[in-house]
Amino acid sequence: MSLLHLLGVPRLEHAGNSQILPFKQPTSLLFYLAVRGGWVSRSELAFLYRPDESDAAALKYLRVQLHRAQQYTWVEGLEVEQQHVRWQIDTDISAFQTAISEQHWASAIDLYKDSFLADLGFKKLYTYNAWLELERDNLAQSYRLALSKQIDSLSTNAQFAAAADLAEKLWQLDEFDEDVFATYLRWLALAGQKEHALGRYEQLKLRLWQELNAEPSDSLTVLVEQITTGELSAAAPASTTTLQLPAQTTRFVGRKRELTEMANRLKESRILTLVGLGGTGKTRLALEVARNNAVNFADGVYFVALAAVTTTEGLELALADSLDLQLEPAQAAHQQLA
Repeated sequence: MSLLHLLGVPRLEHAGNSQILPFKQPTSLLFYLAVRGGWVSRSELAFLYRPDESDAAALKYLRVQLHRAQQYTWVEGLEVEQQHVRWQIDTDISAFQTAISEQHWASAIDLYKDSFLADLGFKKLYTYNAWLELERDNLAQSYRLALSKQIDSLSTNAQFAAAADLAEKLWQLDEFDEDVFATYLRWLALAGQKEHALGRYEQLKLRLWQELNAEPSDSLTVLVEQITTGELSAAAPASTTTLQLPAQTTRFVGRKRELTEMANRLKESRILTLVGLGGTGKTRLALEVARNNAVNFADGVYFVALAAVTTTEGLELALADSLDLQLEPAQAAHQQLA
């Protein structure tokens, strides 16, 4: 039985032998079919490679690539019909997704050797590249989930050194994610590697200043003080404020004057409005202010998206949804919200 490895450099295992596969247009077609698993229409495949050409030209191109794919001696079971194509083969991606769905976090982590197709791509096949990036991001998110869950499990059982090893892997996916970095430092220190933890902190502090002209967050600074003084607890500090804000994938940099001014105004005002042209970062700034000042709102901080709301009823439903409220149909929504 053959096994196709797509997490990392593409590779085929068959009868005890391992073969590195080239990343060319015929093989990229095979990789797409392997990930899809079932029947795929010729029109979909043609659009994947030639979205801007006529149907006839795109289908002709597809026929050429299918013919080339069939010439590979390692390809077995490629089914080509008049309207559909299928290549059913076991893949490490399928095994990884099964492990995630069954919450076998350690197995999923072991299967994820590298990013999908090792960040390979084509210069001009934009539609195919878009599919690659989407799959790559989805798989990477699942990998992050597996790491987080396994770290929680290990730390709960006081396996701090193992938890620190996985936390380092998670942090290396985004080395400016200070929340993940804090987790990494915490488990390093509790594993008896205090000096190593403090050394890594100094390295990050230097990088933040050199590359972003920024200082470490206040929460990270507090954690480092606890590590330095030996006051660190094995239990992560629990937040007393409900914080339901969209996750941010990048670090917030700069705009200190606006952050300070808004924080001061929020101490005196119930409503604060940001006005500016589209795309200037109003929402991102508001979220950062909300996150930084959440401690001042014991009843919680919530984000309510209103961009698509056009009616009063829509506003009420959006508020209820963000606040996790179940509205009863027999009572007015605004009364229930109040």
